[in-house]
Amino acid sequence: MPSDEEDERSPAVAGDLHLLQRIFEGANDGIILVDTAANRVLKANRRAHELLEYAPGELVRVPVSALFPDEMSKLEVFMQSVARDGEGWTDELQCMTGRGRRIPAEISASLLNLNGRNCMLAVMRDISMRKSSEERFHLAYERLRADMDSAARIQRSLLPRVSPVVAGMRFAWEVFPCSELAGDTLNIFHLDRDHVGFFVLDVSGHGAAAAMMSMAIHRLLAPSPGPPSVLFRRNLDGTSGEIATPEEVCQALNTHFQMGSGVPQYFTLVYGILDGRSGDVRLVVAGHCAPIYVPPGDLPLEVPGRNFPIGFFPDASYQAHTLKLEPGSRLYIYSDGLTEAADGDGEQFGRRRLMQAMEEARDESLRGSLTSLLGSMRGFSHNARLADDVSLLAFEVAPARSLR
Repeated sequence: MPSDEEDERSPAVAGDLHLLQRIFEGANDGIILVDTAANRVLKANRRAHELLEYAPGELVRVPVSALFPDEMSKLEVFMQSVARDGEGWTDELQCMTGRGRRIPAEISASLLNLNGRNCMLAVMRDISMRKSSEERFHLAYERLRADMDSAARIQRSLLPRVSPVVAGMRFAWEVFPCSELAGDTLNIFHLDRDHVGFFVLDVSGHGAAAAMMSMAIHRLLAPSPGPPSVLFRRNLDGTSGEIATPEEVCQALNTHFQMGSGVPQYFTLVYGILDGRSGDVRLVVAGHCAPIYVPPGDLPLEVPGRNFPIGFFPDASYQAHTLKLEPGSRLYIYSDGLTEAADGDGEQFGRRRLMQAMEEARDESLRGSLTSLLGSMRGFSHNARLADDVSLLAFEVAPARSLR
């Protein structure tokens, strides 16, 4: 006969068993108890029957092979690992439902010994919705990547393809975006037979928003006499007139791109005009890095004259600086991604190192000098990923002996 103590515990034990049964049946995940020796289901909760599309009670005695007909080799490896470690989980197994459908499930399992019988308690979670979401995300990502690639191709197509032809002068350029799309861009082009326009611009921020704004600005700086270009004055009848000065160009851009709800970004710009007959360069530096002039036989120096970035203040005025390019001299215009490249300690490459690199590259070809400048920056930053776009535009006047 049971003792008085056992009699007193029986209601409590029965209550605990009832609670465990309610937890087992009320679980949101499917739970099955498998006889590992016979490979048959001994018990399954309500959610397991729903998940595997069996009527209540039908899962009992169903062979495990019937639930995973396409995954038996993978399942056997999984069950062996659980037998060895006492527990385990698998990312995904394809289950066969009672209606013949295949569904992806995530399974975790642990060993149980019930009255000397080795059993496995497996918890199954339907990941169909997650898989569907992942597939939708992947498709959306692929569409976005395709759009980004198209935008990047369009942006690259805006860069100069051929160099302007000016007697005794050479030109070179490079643009390295820090991501697929760049906020930097540049161009150099003929305005007429004797004048060459050029610009380097840097839109604040990175990525798609900066790139879209960069392309919009590029369109306004198109070397075509008709709208929407701001490079030519407008006659009273709306036709194109004379070439606009750098000051007028920057003033027009500042009016068009005022920061606000519609234009949340600003940009810096160097815009100038080269007179191919005299070698004079007239340019405006609008919040941008000061160009660096390398005279023949002397140290590099910064071009003076700084103005506000484009878009900061509606009433900003812009002043130009005129520079005489001597035979044998070079002019470099660059974006701050070059000087702000940092090493592992956060120290920036800086203007001093850049000017030193220009001095050291004096005897190289103009294009070779750009390669050297970028190599110096890369070496300083230990080839770290660029944190900002890098743009370089360079001019060179042939030495006097070459002009004879």
